[in-house]
Amino acid sequence: MKKSMKRLMMMLSVLFIFGLAGCGKYQSHYKAVMHVQTNTSDSGTLSFSEFEGTESFKIKCTDSGQKLKYSGKLDKGNATVYYDNGGKKTELFKVSAGEEINSTLEGLEKGDLYIIFETDEKCEEGSFSFEIL
Repeated sequence: MKKSMKRLMMMLSVLFIFGLAGCGKYQSHYKAVMHVQTNTSDSGTLSFSEFEGTESFKIKCTDSGQKLKYSGKLDKGNATVYYDNGGKKTELFKVSAGEEINSTLEGLEKGDLYIIFETDEKCEEGSFSFEIL
């Protein structure tokens, strides 16, 4: 009986840990200082003092034809932002040190929209926002 109980507890622990780790389509992995990230069903923001790695957001498009309003700026480094709306990862924009971007992506499909923020070096003083309109 004790052995069965231990096995049951072990299996529940593994399931719990797997649930915490998540199994999303894109995984975030990064090193950051003063990192603030928010993600709701229709928006996402990212700001940091220092960041290196990948951060992903999942936003919901409730209807076809919606728009994504996005903006971003970076003081130091280079970053590339991608989106996936329908199964294909596509570049949305690149931003380099001192640049700022503010634009809109039109013609989104109904369903999940993934935003993937990637750097290949340490970036500093960045601020990015994404919102479904």
